[in-house]
Amino acid sequence: MSERVDADEFRDVVASTLQEGKPLRLKVTGSSMRPLFKDGRTRVELAPPGRLKRYDIVLFEREGRFFLHRIVRMGAGRALTRGDFNVRPDGTVPLDDILGKVVRDGVDTLKPTERRSQRAFARLWHGMGPLRRLLVRVLRRLRRPDDAHTRP
Repeated sequence: MSERVDADEFRDVVASTLQEGKPLRLKVTGSSMRPLFKDGRTRVELAPPGRLKRYDIVLFEREGRFFLHRIVRMGAGRALTRGDFNVRPDGTVPLDDILGKVVRDGVDTLKPTERRSQRAFARLWHGMGPLRRLLVRVLRRLRRPDDAHTRP
């Protein structure tokens, strides 16, 4: 059973847990990070942001909603983020507003995110430019109905 908490409470739990040096594990919901994260099945482990770099997956808040998206560009104390399955970037996030960084992920077993295969996928996928946009649109149309993200 999952329990819903308000944004302020969630932010406080994330901040205090990570500041204490404890790992924080969350179940991912949503489809913006497909195919890497599967809605309701993938779990992630967060650590403090520390030294961030391109293609890290980070947790941040925007307008009371929390996102786990990938950094696609960095500069001037800000990060441009985008979900792997999103066509457009989210916009920039001040580095100080990033709450945590995904260090492990998986469905059954949590594996380190610094795997070469995952970094290679991120470089290839986000480097495809206009072709990536076309592929995302095609994949969205082909998505099976049981994969669709629905809300009650």
